Amino acid sequence: MWFDHIINYNLVLYIGIALIVVGFILFLVASHFERQAEIKLFKLKQLEESFNKAKEKDIKTWETTNTSGDKTIWVGRK
Repeated sequence: MWFDHIINYNLVLYIGIALIVVGFILFLVASHFERQAEIKLFKLKQLEESFNKAKEKDIKTWETTNTSGDKTIWVGRK
């Protein structure tokens, strides 16, 4: 045919293989960054739980009765 000498099929093959390889490498890079973000999020959640636990431990509740016999519940920090 007249266009056989215009198109270099080896070049088309190499471009296609290069696109597949580059796509796979980009997939690996994206997976790596996603995993790093998940690890960071997990550590932040652990830190938040630790702070909440310390805050709950720090809050103190006590009950008082005044002279008229009314009970009052107080909540405060140590």
